[in-house]
Amino acid sequence: MRLTICFLFIQNIFYNKAMVGENVRRAVDQEFPYIVSIKVINNLNREPESDHGCAGIILSPKDILTVAHCLDGVLMIKIEVIVGSVDIRQGTKYQPNEFITYNSWAKNNNKALIQTDNDIAVLKCKLSGF
Repeated sequence: MRLTICFLFIQNIFYNKAMVGENVRRAVDQEFPYIVSIKVINNLNREPESDHGCAGIILSPKDILTVAHCLDGVLMIKIEVIVGSVDIRQGTKYQPNEFITYNSWAKNNNKALIQTDNDIAVLKCKLSGF
């Protein structure tokens, strides 16, 4: 069995280095429709393509799973979710309503944390077409 790794070209298309290897190739549009780009908008940036912060996975029409450290200290108004394209200059843009990290959820629900380094969060967004 041969494993092929596909990646979405949603990171900064001008400065990041691509993954390399024998079984690595660029993903094509709509190959992974449930993967999104989470942008942290920097209004002073002349190249908004480089605002990509992290990737996320669409869990439902309103929930996106991502890493918590991507959202640390970021205002909700500065977060944008790009869906439907491997190119962050294209695709449909959504503004999330809120997010919650696992640690915050556990605290709000009186759950004991067995580990404190939980790097997981859910963005709440209203996505159309899913």
